[in-house]
Amino acid sequence: MRLLGASPSIYLQRAGLTDATVAAFEQAARGVVPALTGGRLAVATFASGAEARPTAVGWIVAELVSDDVAP
Repeated sequence: MRLLGASPSIYLQRAGLTDATVAAFEQAARGVVPALTGGRLAVATFASGAEARPTAVGWIVAELVSDDVAP
């Protein structure tokens, strides 16, 4: 388990996502972080782009994974 010592920044890999989906993800993240930390923390920065990013201190990286396996 990792504890956040400061407000996190969030990066979303947006390849294949609509602008509306990215906006909904950002809105959800900006609501969840304070809710889960009792209002102590908030999203410091929200960024998105087509490429995957390596993990970095202070950042939560949401990366898309495609399961192309038929059910």
